[in-house]
Order: sequence, then C-alpha cells, then structure tokens
Amino acid sequence: MKALDVARAADVSTATVSLVMNGKAEKRVPLETRQRVLKVAADLGYTVDLRARGLATGTSRLIGFLVPNSVGNPFFGALHMELLRELGSSYQVLTVATDVGEEVARRNIEQLLAMGIDALVAMSVDSAYLRPIQSDIPMILIDTDRFGPGVAALNFAVEKGARDLAEHLVELGHRRIIYVEATTRSRTFPARRNALFTALEEAGVAPPAVIETDIDMLDAERVAQPLLRKWSNDGVTAIICATDLQAYGVLTAMKSENISVPHEMSIAGFDDLPFSRVVEPQLTSVRLPGDALARGAVAELRGLLDRKSARIASIVIDVELQRRGSTARARSTP
Repeated sequence: MKALDVARAADVSTATVSLVMNGKAEKRVPLETRQRVLKVAADLGYTVDLRARGLATGTSRLIGFLVPNSVGNPFFGALHMELLRELGSSYQVLTVATDVGEEVARRNIEQLLAMGIDALVAMSVDSAYLRPIQSDIPMILIDTDRFGPGVAALNFAVEKGARDLAEHLVELGHRRIIYVEATTRSRTFPARRNALFTALEEAGVAPPAVIETDIDMLDAERVAQPLLRKWSNDGVTAIICATDLQAYGVLTAMKSENISVPHEMSIAGFDDLPFSRVVEPQLTSVRLPGDALARGAVAELRGLLDRKSARIASIVIDVELQRRGSTARARSTP
C-alpha cells in the first residue's frame, strides 16, 4: 500500500496525504479533508514507514519518554496522556519504565536510543541513567536533577507547597505530626520534606517522626495500620503523606482502626489526584498541575526541535494547596 493509493481513494494529492500522515497538516489542510484522509488510510491499512521517513528527512518523529511507572501511578499516567495529547499530532511517544531494575532499565534506554529518537523527556528519573546519553539529543528533565548545561529542566515549586501545608496545619493547632515518606530516589521528595520540616521548625513544631512506604496504597496501608493507634495515644494529631496514593492507603487503615478523620487525626498529601475529591473525607492536598507541566515541557521541546530556541530553560511550575475536609483543628491532647 502506497501514499498514491490513499491519495486516489481520498481524492487528494500525495502531498496532502504526506502532510496528514506526518502530523503537519493542522494549519494547512482543512479538518474535513484531514479526517477523510485518515479514514481512507485506516480502511486501506496504510501506515507511515517510520524508518524510511527518518532516512529521508533526517528525523524519526519519535520522542522517548522515561518514567518510573506510567501505569500504576495515576500522576505519571496523567502526565503521559498530556504529553500524548500535546505531541500526538506531530510525534510518536515511546515510553520506557525505569522502575524495573537498574540492568533492565539501562538496556531499555539503550534500545530506545538505538531507534534514533529526536528527543528525550525524563520524568522523576535518576540522573545516573541519563549521564551517558550523548549531548546532541535534546533533553527535557522533569523532576530530575539537572546534571549539565545542555538540558532543559522543569520542576514543581514543591518547596512552596510544603511550606503552605505546614502553615495550614500549624494554624489548625497541630504540634505532633507523622510524615509518610516515599521510598524513591526522585529529587522532589527530599525537597518537599526538607521544606516542610524547616517550616514546621520555624513555627516551633518538633520535626515529625518519619516512616517510609512505597508509592502504593496497599503498602502505605500495611505499614501504617499497626502504628496508628499508638500514634493517637501518643498525641499525634496529623499525618502528612508524600503522595496522595500513600494518603489513600493510610486513610483506609484509619477507617479500619476506627480513627475519626479529621476529628481524631488530620491527614494531607501531595499531587491532588482526581480521587482526592472523591475519598471521604475529601483529601487536603498540594496540587501539582501535571497539565501545566506537560504543556511547558512540550513548548520547550518544540523550541529545541525546531531550533527556534537556543536557550536551555529552567522552569518552575507553581503549586497550590487545596484545603479540604481531611484537615481540621487539632484535638486537645495531654
């Protein structure tokens, strides 16, 4: 099947078929014509030969996306979908998970590079995986330590969000707090924890005791449940979780232990996932706007790919504390 066959069946030129199939038709071909070409191509089973296109144009139209887990973590999954929406008309996004063990992750990254990707987007990835990559590949780092001058970096203002959350709990009278950390090497987690602890210390609150769990509801529930009643008896009035996923697990454990939220204990998280407005009570959370992050990443990526931007940006995306029913004034404790 050739482009000429599609052109004849759709009653358009081969140039139009090329524009549509290569994602370059948005402002050059009417919507109705684009839809007709795509339908005919699908009916005839026509697809673009990416390898041949790469040889002819010097570009593969492939973008590599490195992420710890885009399936099990709703936040990463949502960001992945935003990238697909923003890039889907022009590029194909190839996703590689990095939380599969170091040896497998390195091999997968090598295979991705061997496909001749035009650029790489890395989300919450250990920079050790990225250092060996040749510097001439445009690279966007999201929530990843910047390790050289030739890469663009986008990060959330998690320190601001952590300080806002600390101030919120202090205003509600909380003085004994537990922090549920995430077992990951991502840069964002130490950043938010350090900012949170500093803000609490400045307010005269002792540093929270820390437990660690995977970024997983079941693991957070398993680790927290045997500790909750002791915490309550010891006067703990608030729990802060590094992610909403962990907070959901702790909430489940609190219900199992008949701990009233927020009257006996308050709880809050980070991410503001959609489920945080569905759980009961609704979860107070620091909103990390993945849609804004994805748009910023794509804008920088397009600038680098189109050679319109020579600057290597360092962008910080603002965050916002969402106050909901899971936090309230601290109960009186001995």
